[in-house]
Parts: sequence; structure tokens; C-alpha cells
Amino acid sequence: LSAAAVIRDFGARLRRGEPGLVEEIQRAAFACTSEAIRKITITACQAFDLWPPQQSPDGVAANDHVYQDTSAPLDVIAQRAYNSMRLHSGKLDCEQQGSVCPFTASFLLDFACDLGVPEPEMSPIHRARLAGLEARIAEWEARSSEQPTSPLPAAKAVPRENVHYILQVDILSATELRIPKYRKLTRALSGRDSLHAELHLGGQTQITAALEIAPEVQSVDFANERKLFLCTADPALTVKVRSGTILCGHPVIGEATLPLDAGFR
Repeated sequence: LSAAAVIRDFGARLRRGEPGLVEEIQRAAFACTSEAIRKITITACQAFDLWPPQQSPDGVAANDHVYQDTSAPLDVIAQRAYNSMRLHSGKLDCEQQGSVCPFTASFLLDFACDLGVPEPEMSPIHRARLAGLEARIAEWEARSSEQPTSPLPAAKAVPRENVHYILQVDILSATELRIPKYRKLTRALSGRDSLHAELHLGGQTQITAALEIAPEVQSVDFANERKLFLCTADPALTVKVRSGTILCGHPVIGEATLPLDAGFR
């Protein structure tokens, strides 16, 4: 009961806009955004096989951990972020201008949101950092797209004597979707949701193009995207649908197993 009274008191003071409490919420938002961008950076680097770094780029020393400089190439950012993680032994590091622990900061923001207090606007520092990171990701995507790709990924891993047919799979649509919901700050940092399907047969994996979707969407059309597999002795094709954001990851929101006729094996 005494705790409830204190919570009500803090809530009333926060709604009135008491300067000290408003400043704490702003600091909490800064800390949450800093940590969110750190996670976005790591997630982006993982997507391009830059995490953990296999080899340090030229000119990046072991004590260079200023990953916040998003004017650098993505592989340099990855190495600096990794150096920072090692420096802090995997703990969440807090920046000088937002030294609230991210876990505490997230709790404070949730508390303020539950009271109906508007979330602080993203700082110019973070907007510039995100814009830089987005540009570096686009550059690395363009660089990756120039690499030759095979229409049958992992086919070399399948002995030719075990292959009887090529399986053609046309991906049409996904329905009855339940897209995860995120807090306003998370949504602002992560951008729109994306959705893709993964198809697995034996040691082969094919992934559809990512589709940007609205949070309330319940179905998507894959425009008859086509994937090819080398048929082996595996009895079924596994299909997984993933949805999420770069910050929150892409959890599986649907999964199915499609048995293959014995004639394919």
C-alpha cells in the first residue's frame, strides 16, 4: 500500500511536468535509444556475416571502440562495436549523456507511457547516427548484391548420386498473420515490420525476399516467388514465416511441414 501511494505521487508529479522528473524521463529515453542503436548495429552486422568479426579491418586498433561513428564503413563499425563489447565484458555500456542503465531506463519509459506521458522525441545525435548507419547498411547491401549467387544454395553439399529430382516450390501467400506489437519508441527506432518465409529441405535453405508490412496486416502476397531444391531422401519440406524488425529480430510466427511424395525420394 505504501508503494502504491508513492507511485501515485510520482505519477501525479510527472503528469504536472515537474522539471526534475521530466529530465529523468528524457535521460531514460536517451539511454534506451543508445542501447537500441547498439543492438541494431550488431543485428545489421550479423546479417552481413560481420559479427563476430573474423579479421580486424586495417587501422582499427583493439582499443578502438567508438562504434557510434557511423560515417565509417560497416566492417569498421562492426569491429569497434565488438571491441566495445569485449571492453565491457558484454555488459550494457551507458553513454555520458544518458548514463541510466538501459533496463532501468526501459522501466521508467514504460511507467511514463502507462501514465499517458508522451515519449520524448529522438535526439538529433541519435537521428544522425541512425541515418549514417542506414547509409552504411545500404552501401554494404549494394556491395553484397554484386557477389554472384547460385539458384540452388547448398547444392554442393548434396552428393549427386542421392539426387533424383529438382523440386520447384512456388510461394503464393501467407494468411491469418498475427504480427508482434512494439512500443512507440521501439517502432520509431526499428522502422516498419518486415516478413519473409524460410524453406528448408535437408541441408538446403531458401529464403524469400523480405516484404515490408504494416502492423495490422493479416495476409501478404509473395507474388508467386519460386524456389528450387535438389530432392534427396528427406521426407518433408519445412516452411517457417518470420516477422519483426531489425531491432527486435525476426521471430517465427508460423511453421508448417509439407510431406513429400515417396516418388520424389
